[in-house]
Amino acid sequence: MQSFNQPHSHLVSIIIPIYNVAPYLSECIQSVLTQSYENLDIILVDDGSSDESLEIALEFAKKDKRIFVISKPNGGQATARNYGIEFIKGSALREFFDSCHTEGIARSISNGNDRDSSLRTNASLRMTNDLDISAFAKPQYDNKNLVSNDNVHCHTERSEVSHIQSLSQTHSFAKTYKSLSAQEVQSHFKKLQPNFIKSDLERINDFITQELPKDALIHFIDSDDYIEPRCIEICVQNLREKDLDIFVHNWSDFDEETKTLSKGAYMGKLKKNSYESGLELLSHNKIYNFFFAWQGLFRASILNHYALRYTEGIYHEDHDFGTLLFALAKRSAYSDEALYVYRKRAGSIMNNQRDVAMPPKLPSFLEPLRGDFESYKEMRAYFKAYCFVVVGFRLNNYHKIDRRERQFFGKTIQSCIKPYIDDFYNVSSFYTPSVKDFLAKMGYKNITLRHFYFLLRNYWRNPKKFLRLFGLREKNAKS
Repeated sequence: MQSFNQPHSHLVSIIIPIYNVAPYLSECIQSVLTQSYENLDIILVDDGSSDESLEIALEFAKKDKRIFVISKPNGGQATARNYGIEFIKGSALREFFDSCHTEGIARSISNGNDRDSSLRTNASLRMTNDLDISAFAKPQYDNKNLVSNDNVHCHTERSEVSHIQSLSQTHSFAKTYKSLSAQEVQSHFKKLQPNFIKSDLERINDFITQELPKDALIHFIDSDDYIEPRCIEICVQNLREKDLDIFVHNWSDFDEETKTLSKGAYMGKLKKNSYESGLELLSHNKIYNFFFAWQGLFRASILNHYALRYTEGIYHEDHDFGTLLFALAKRSAYSDEALYVYRKRAGSIMNNQRDVAMPPKLPSFLEPLRGDFESYKEMRAYFKAYCFVVVGFRLNNYHKIDRRERQFFGKTIQSCIKPYIDDFYNVSSFYTPSVKDFLAKMGYKNITLRHFYFLLRNYWRNPKKFLRLFGLREKNAKS
């Protein structure tokens, strides 16, 4: 684990997924721009907003070059967060647009007389037949080894990027790669301004998943929330002084109706504030129903071990991401200080699930289910159960390989599945008191949780197919 030399020397990537939050976005971005810690890479990912959110983001980008804007088709918050991860400063994809196609870099490469010589900014560019930009950083960011070896290749003769290396899959310890040509990259991403990229891809990891820069730090912020003025400074200070992989902080709730702030209780009272591993922090404090997105700062290199990304096509994707992030992390610490302000508003994703009436427009991954439910409340309860089954399978697949803390993972997986399936039946007209009774009616008596996993395995990838397990097809056919 590498430590920091200077308090404000390390670049921090702030990733903000955006979707139809025009009334709140300026406050969110402004809270980042006015941070006491200034060495920031601010990535704004617009997820196909239909309001003025993208225009607001671009206006801020004109005024502050630390801001990098991405526009993509709507795919949900997880897809926007994953976009931000792939475009952090120093990643191969970001360097493709930031470095290899700038006139200064091209001129330096094409004028190089000694093929064994090194060009230097803050780190060396190693010249071979293909120029490997293995550690490129602009001087003002003061980061070394930002780009992993062999992730970006440039032809010295043509002064252009020839290809980018990508992992073949997410959520895997296996390191298999594919090579993406410059033409393939440019077919999906258009650079409209120096700090504005537009893409036609809904899900970026269907195309590219990268090894992330070794020294990169990431903090997520939801676009209708904001952070306290010293949030990033305090996070970096703790990572540096305690040599952490993850620093977690508390938050305050801001009630939109009453305009009042109240302190949250993210982790409750822990047995101690720092642990030798993230998994130890969770297991020793029996935190089974865990989630993590914007609650702290972490090293991007953690994600490289397992090619970890947010699970797409579901809500509550921060549950499996958070648990696996902590399972992969080494030293971790928590502070009860509220450095983040979470806005409770009527139009948020979490509050909308209380609605009964079916809205005219549904998220893309809910639209195929429209004809199977009479109320939006019932659909959301069903989809929530489906989402947590997916989360449970993500955790189970990981634990097949990493066998530490077997009891912890067993209880965590169980907490992801059974309560939410029970909740679905509590609001569904196809009522069954419990999962066990339901399975018994299907002919599965005395079924264990292990057997339940096997039963669900063939259904969890597709929410519409998953309906068959609950018998909803049969119910609707009879009615």
